[in-house]
Amino acid sequence: MRTKHLAIFSLSWCTVHLLVSAELTCDTTLDGPFEGQITYYDYADHAAAGGGSCMIDTKGDHMVGAMNTPDLDGRLMCGMCVEISNDSGDKVVIKIVDRCPGCADHHEHNIDLSPEAFEALYPLVVGRVLVTWRTVECPHAGNIGLNFKFPESGGYWWGVRPINVRHGVQSLAVKPANENDDRTEWIDFDLALNTQQFKKPTDQKRVYFPFFIRITSVYDEVVEYYVEQEATVKMDTIGTDVQFSSSCGSDSNPGDVTNDNNNGTSAAYIHTSLLLSLTIPILTWAIY
Repeated sequence: MRTKHLAIFSLSWCTVHLLVSAELTCDTTLDGPFEGQITYYDYADHAAAGGGSCMIDTKGDHMVGAMNTPDLDGRLMCGMCVEISNDSGDKVVIKIVDRCPGCADHHEHNIDLSPEAFEALYPLVVGRVLVTWRTVECPHAGNIGLNFKFPESGGYWWGVRPINVRHGVQSLAVKPANENDDRTEWIDFDLALNTQQFKKPTDQKRVYFPFFIRITSVYDEVVEYYVEQEATVKMDTIGTDVQFSSSCGSDSNPGDVTNDNNNGTSAAYIHTSLLLSLTIPILTWAIY
């Protein structure tokens, strides 16, 4: 007797998650290298504690510097990191926390360093010396902070400066989210170069908390954050949960000294991972 078998086919769908490595290019032509002079100043420890023009507290890290005004304002360099190379190929990475008004009088692209940073490249007795430098990404453990400033008169404006940024900031915009504000579009804030703070345009009324904030880096990367907490004092910093991706520059930490003579190329890469979800048909069968 011949046995009959019944073949049953079923079609189902399965979602597969793929982790794909992507490599995106970014323009680093603003990074240098530049040629300028370095010297050192004794006020740097106070600047590193938040007393500098950039009002950035490095939490005890004195590998800092004061940038000349044309570069500081032209590249919005408060909080950015700079890799400085001496004539022997040694390098040190510092963070810009202050302004040096007179630096550009001696030579363009000059930087005033803390004694600790200067001594990592040359003995202090050298005093002033020509070097090359370039901006590099600042490696951070934390996220971007928003440093707010309100007028003492209690007026209708406030300024905000992103701090602890991995890359320089190109622009900043705000979108109101207050229930009493019917504006629904992004408002591009103007930059005040003397303070490196972004303020609302004069033709716009004040933006009250809460609101959305959009920050664009010099590499055109955009991060957004919902600012719900209200800054209530004359100078207050609010933390966020966003940060620019690690993309351009070196892997050096502030204070690192190396002997690498490579000044980089005109392009770097963003190494990132993309999670792709694919739904594919699965054909199964069984014989009974």
